[in-house]
Amino acid sequence: MPASYMSFFPHVSNSLEGMKIAAQTGADASLMVKQSLSSGIDLINDTFDLSHHVLELFSPFIIPGKENQEIFIRQSSIFQNGTNRFLDLSKSYLSKNLDRFYTDRLGEIEFFNFFTEELPSQDWSFAYDDTNILLDLPGMRVIDISLDIKHKVKNYAVVFAPRAGHHSNIAERVALYMRDAGLSRMAVVENKCAEDIPLYINGKRHRENFDGQVSQYKKVLEHLQQITGHPSHLIAVCQPGPLLISTLILNPHLGKTFGSAGAPMHTEGESGLLTNFARAMGEDYIDLLIKLFGYTPPADRAGAGRKCFDGRIQVLGFYLMGMG
Repeated sequence: MPASYMSFFPHVSNSLEGMKIAAQTGADASLMVKQSLSSGIDLINDTFDLSHHVLELFSPFIIPGKENQEIFIRQSSIFQNGTNRFLDLSKSYLSKNLDRFYTDRLGEIEFFNFFTEELPSQDWSFAYDDTNILLDLPGMRVIDISLDIKHKVKNYAVVFAPRAGHHSNIAERVALYMRDAGLSRMAVVENKCAEDIPLYINGKRHRENFDGQVSQYKKVLEHLQQITGHPSHLIAVCQPGPLLISTLILNPHLGKTFGSAGAPMHTEGESGLLTNFARAMGEDYIDLLIKLFGYTPPADRAGAGRKCFDGRIQVLGFYLMGMG
């Protein structure tokens, strides 16, 4: 686990480990109970089936009269079918509740893992390699995910992923949906983790401020237009919205169409939980987080020397928003 804000709270970390063990024990127990119940009910069903067949086989020897034997077998079949139906419904009901309990425990374990384990690096679910990377900038990469067909629409369609989710599943789903719907020449723009953004480039201090990001967005749009000879269709998810629209206002010839989702275009335009919180905390809030929970990336990372705060604070914020 990185030297981050959880390092300040070892007792909390230990408590989370204990809660994770309890959740895992509950999940394992629910699986065992489900398997035992399923096996037990199946055994009862098999026993009733066997009893019915035995009675059917020996009924001529224990019940006088063919008519009485047929009545007995019909009644036995009705009882068997009713019992089987009752046991199957019971098994289904119990299994659904145990599955729900198991899923809830797995969700809790996943949440605890955010704070107790070193998380793997995020990545897209689609396959790509270095040949698909169209542009590698200090703070972002452009990845080509086009279909290998003759493109009816010559323009690139480009989905810009959120700053808070470098490999956003929302951005990915939008890109893949639009690609498969006809915009076959498709690219995604991922934002690099702070640990991978260099502090200096050619001896000059690199800054990921508004100006620096707009400059990189312009390079992205210019590069894609150079490839196709046409301006791109642009989709911004969340934070890239104001950055991309600013780039287009300054360089309107670089975009064909523009759309955004969840983009904070005017943070003072609406009163709500997040805007009121942001207004109350002020612009120094991120600096405060870095002071309280900051760490420096190791020397083997491109962002060595840069001050960062643990991204799991961001994850916790999203969880709390969902719980609210």
